[in-house]
Amino acid sequence: ADVADVEELHVGALLHDRELKALWAFGEGAPDELCDRIACVASGPLGLGLVTRDECEHRKPKARESAKAFVDVADGRLHLLNPEAELTIERIEAGVESTGARLVVIDYFQLLYGPDRGKDRVHELDTLMDKLKRMAIRHKCAVLIACEVSKAVSADSRAGQIGRHSAAIDYGCYNLFYGDYDGGERVESTDGTIGVVWHCKKLKGRRKQNLSLRFDGATQTFFAPDVRRHDEFVNSPPSASEKLP
Repeated sequence: ADVADVEELHVGALLHDRELKALWAFGEGAPDELCDRIACVASGPLGLGLVTRDECEHRKPKARESAKAFVDVADGRLHLLNPEAELTIERIEAGVESTGARLVVIDYFQLLYGPDRGKDRVHELDTLMDKLKRMAIRHKCAVLIACEVSKAVSADSRAGQIGRHSAAIDYGCYNLFYGDYDGGERVESTDGTIGVVWHCKKLKGRRKQNLSLRFDGATQTFFAPDVRRHDEFVNSPPSASEKLP
């Protein structure tokens, strides 16, 4: 998934389960940037009204309020793996063992390296995926993987096949959705949103169905444009509410 998608899942999980501990494993990026994005994503679920990325980057009052509210809820439960060192399975697993994390975020997959670095990168990525699966089973933790499909991935790799909508999925998972631009290209509408289709590649015990959504970059949120607004979703994106009767 894209980093923004992973952040929504990760923040939602921490807010929903007040006992959950999470580990964010950086391959690149900075903690400050992550904090900005969390304040943006968490504002809606916290009932504060949606905060934009611009408000977070400029430390506006609404952004500060959202960040403080998130810390009050998640304090001591979100751990960051040092972004200055190379990202490896061994470091991630050591972090899981030391923190007791039951949710791990890999940011991002193509920056993860194993002992065979410099050889066949496609084979190495497939091997690392298998190791992540085994780590998740050993420690009974969920793993969210941010992935740039266009980087270091070929059509012959499993990740590459997913990116090209292949049905040949052999990941060790029960449910798998792959997000792509609607129509295969990034097209921004007049309201600033982008069409995204979540292709359902694997769904155990249920009928597979793709999800067509709009992504609002300013507030880092997804919404369904043709769904009638309900009172319990008062913090949905302003661009969505303008479209609804």
